[in-house]
Amino acid sequence: DETMLGLLRRIRQRCPVCLVTNATSRLPADLAQLGILNEFDQIINSSTVGWAKPDPAIFQAALEAVAVPATAALFVDDTAKNVEAAQALGMVGHHYQNSAQFRQLMAHHALL
Repeated sequence: DETMLGLLRRIRQRCPVCLVTNATSRLPADLAQLGILNEFDQIINSSTVGWAKPDPAIFQAALEAVAVPATAALFVDDTAKNVEAAQALGMVGHHYQNSAQFRQLMAHHALL
C-alpha cells in the first residue's frame, strides 16, 4: 500500500497542495524534523496568519497562496466543521475518515 506521503507526492504532480493548519509557531521545525517541510506547495499556519479554521479568512489565505479559485479547490479535513466552512466558500469539501477513502477521493477527482 502506498503511504500518504507517496499519495501527496503524486497529487502534487497534478495540482498545488496547500497545508492549512491550526498549529503553533513550532510547525516549521516539527515538519522539518519529520522530513516533510518541503512536501507542500504552500503552508498556511494559523499562528502565522492570525486566523484559525474554521474562520473563512484562513481558507481565503490558502486560496490566494496557491492562486486557485474556491470553486476549483478541494479541501480535506478530519473535522466536519472545517469541511463545512470550506464548502460555504464554494470549495469541494471532504471529511477525512481513512487513507483508503482518501485514495478513492483523489482518484475520483483525477488527482492520482
